[in-house]
Amino acid sequence: MATTHDDLPHPVPPMAYLRYKENWFFIFIDAVNSVFGVAHFNYEPGFDRGRTSCNLLVQGRLIKYANQFAFPHNFAHYSIIGVKTLKVTFIEPYEHIDGADSS
Repeated sequence: MATTHDDLPHPVPPMAYLRYKENWFFIFIDAVNSVFGVAHFNYEPGFDRGRTSCNLLVQGRLIKYANQFAFPHNFAHYSIIGVKTLKVTFIEPYEHIDGADSS
């Protein structure tokens, strides 16, 4: 039997606010070659998922990419985030980061 309050938004349980995420966001600008973009890497172990996305503007042409995948089991202290199509390698944290496909 439905009641009147079923038609309204329900209160969010306090545990829902304790959702752990790790995020990396990269902005890149190459004005000389007219290349601009953002890349986002998101990991949510509680939901067993990782996500990558990238939006590029290359000489006026918009290129978009997005992917979702299972949370990697060896995530802690892993030096590579993302997937083969869009990944970042932390060669020397805070010093040298590589976004090229090294496969």
